[in-house]
Amino acid sequence: MKQLILFLTIALGSTVSAQTKYGYIEFEKVKTHFPEYNASQIEHAGLTKKFNDSISVLIKILEKKMRGHYPQYTLKDSVFLKERADELNFLQERFKSYHAEGSKFLKSRQEQIDSTLKNLVAIELKKFSTENNVFCVLDKKAILYCSSCFDFTENFILYYKKMINSH
Repeated sequence: MKQLILFLTIALGSTVSAQTKYGYIEFEKVKTHFPEYNASQIEHAGLTKKFNDSISVLIKILEKKMRGHYPQYTLKDSVFLKERADELNFLQERFKSYHAEGSKFLKSRQEQIDSTLKNLVAIELKKFSTENNVFCVLDKKAILYCSSCFDFTENFILYYKKMINSH
């Protein structure tokens, strides 16, 4: 009896492990197939354009001030030179601050978009994994080493396209 239990345990264990699959997907490639990705790219491009246009305006103001010609003042007029230098420093600091805040906002927005997309991919990946007896799927970037992992990227993309077309 003990031998039969041992045999069944080994047999079932090897059957389960043979059906258990580990693998990865390339998230950067997968996310481009989600409609939300295209919408987010359009939104992000619009925000980036607005930001770059605003930066261009600030650059033009700064350049104009730097090239400004003031013939009524001589180089010896130290009060004017100090005021001009202070004004240019203020504009430069304003430019740096605006650029840093804008860059931080755009980066934060992109992280929000990626987080949303990861959640959407995870939902679909769970369905894919259940249907295909896949035990664990990671993002390829997160794997340091895996000797028996499968690349499920193309399989998952085909699965997702079928799911979208069936709805």
